[in-house]
Amino acid sequence: MPAIERLGEASGLAPGWDTAAGSWFRSREFLAYAERFNPCRQRYYQLREGERVRAGAIVYSLTLDLLTFLRIPSPITMHLVGIPVGIATPGYFGRPADRDAVLRDVAARERGLLVVLNAEAGDHLPVGARCRMIPTIMMDGRFAGWEAYLAALRAPHRRRLRKLEESAQRLEAATTGCDRFTEAHHALYRQVHDRAPAKLENLSLEFFRNLPPRFALTTYRRDERIVSFTITVPDGDLLMYFFGGMDYRSLPDTQAYLVGLAGIVRQAVERGAPRLDLGQTADEPKLRFGGALVPKDMYLCHHRPFVQALLGRLRPLLEYRGTAPSFHVFRQAGNKAFRDAGGET
Repeated sequence: MPAIERLGEASGLAPGWDTAAGSWFRSREFLAYAERFNPCRQRYYQLREGERVRAGAIVYSLTLDLLTFLRIPSPITMHLVGIPVGIATPGYFGRPADRDAVLRDVAARERGLLVVLNAEAGDHLPVGARCRMIPTIMMDGRFAGWEAYLAALRAPHRRRLRKLEESAQRLEAATTGCDRFTEAHHALYRQVHDRAPAKLENLSLEFFRNLPPRFALTTYRRDERIVSFTITVPDGDLLMYFFGGMDYRSLPDTQAYLVGLAGIVRQAVERGAPRLDLGQTADEPKLRFGGALVPKDMYLCHHRPFVQALLGRLRPLLEYRGTAPSFHVFRQAGNKAFRDAGGET
């Protein structure tokens, strides 16, 4: 008979976990890495049948502002179902019936406020009060090459990219492993983190410096001083913008943030990545490259029924209420844009 287990370490997960997880960020390798370099009371729930894992969920705990989207200090310890590094990949997996069974078990066992992060909009999870969350921004990278991508853009967006290429010529760019991550890089990460309206983890220098070789660090310098960086990583057919940092004082002169975004888009296009995840912040610049908003939800749960009822009533104050502009980036909409530019569907 299938049974749901709760474990305190990734090393105890069944071998079948990785097969079912569907993302490297939910793999035992990465979860063990996060336990070492970002410990936050991680625990794991798995529905298994022998060695076969049918569904799972990752839970961790942080003290965060409940009214974060109103920018009102309201610290409370909450238990989060998610990836313990603040990315848009959901922290659960499995077929709907099995996934729902695991999440019901999580909601029954975890005491206090439980928040399921980054739920896919179509999942309709059976726990808690459903709220809008910050969307992520995805882009299709399947073009025949960089010039084909540029040819698919409408003229204003193409001119904008050409100007960014000129700005990039005034910077020195180098791509290395993350073992070259320095205190100067981390200071720029902190600049971005400290300005973010919705904060999760505050990751350490050692977390970044010890990332596995699959992560690529691109550093941008001017006059030998680091002005920005980006970290990207493949995850199946997805290329992900993992984290970045920038010197806000130098941005007007260097355009380093936009140069870095253009570099990530070019990397995805030249790889022919089916999907590029540009992350959940600064949506307007990313949409101008051809990204599209992908809605995300979160579910607020509490083991006390009266608190759960209150969360439902407070939902308009707790959910993300932002809007994003729309841009007509490509000459033709949808896949036809890159077919006409020489790509394949």
